[in-house]
Amino acid sequence: MKHKKLLTVFISVVFVLIVGFAAFTLFTVKNVGVSFSIYGVSSYRSESVTQKLKTLKGKNIVAVSEKKTRDMLKDDTYFELVSFKKKFPDKIEITLKERRAGYYVVYGENYYIISQEGFVLEKTDVLPDKELVKISVTDKDKNGYVFGEPVVGGYFCSSDNSGKDISAKITAELLTLCGQVDILGCIKEVGIFSTSSVTEICFYTKTSVVLDLFDVYNDGKNKLTALTEAYNQSDDFAKAEYTITLGEKDENGKYTVIWSPTGSEA
Repeated sequence: MKHKKLLTVFISVVFVLIVGFAAFTLFTVKNVGVSFSIYGVSSYRSESVTQKLKTLKGKNIVAVSEKKTRDMLKDDTYFELVSFKKKFPDKIEITLKERRAGYYVVYGENYYIISQEGFVLEKTDVLPDKELVKISVTDKDKNGYVFGEPVVGGYFCSSDNSGKDISAKITAELLTLCGQVDILGCIKEVGIFSTSSVTEICFYTKTSVVLDLFDVYNDGKNKLTALTEAYNQSDDFAKAEYTITLGEKDENGKYTVIWSPTGSEA
């Protein structure tokens, strides 16, 4: 009887081990599919991040999570995880989006490369050989915006004299607006000028025209669209001689455009 019980226990243990091994084998990741949500992704970066994600193969699919995958990508600042899906029993599908460099700021002796959405991509002592728009923050009355050293892997952050974080205003309202109205191709610098009462944004174009924008946080997209359209529709002479600002809205709800000759007065 005793031997029969031992045999039963032995068989049970063996059964559990077999089932456990089978389950582990069945739910082991055998395929990691990595895709990119946009075309034209930098090949050397995409190959590197793809190989990193391929190391998920061989792990138990239950133990692999979206959070752990995001942590894996923490140092790959040029990529954002936009989709993570488990296909049981053994497949994971991951979609990434490449953050495109669009801006840079100077802090000390270093350059900080910033994405088109305001995400700080990298710190370097040599400016990359590509067209990037400079962001400059100037405090007109020494009582306005400043910015501390940017943090790679976070959003570019400016703050007012009380230390209150206003990065959301700069990234969500200003840099995003630049992408929405497709102005990046014609500007070389974005100047943020502040006083205690107003913030002025100056877009310095490659043809020396200045697009002057006030109160970007109030109907900013329509204002910037009006400035950009005025610039794009102007002739070559105007593109070398004028500052463009906005007046009040007309009867059709469109902003009036004010042309101020600048080059002729220099």
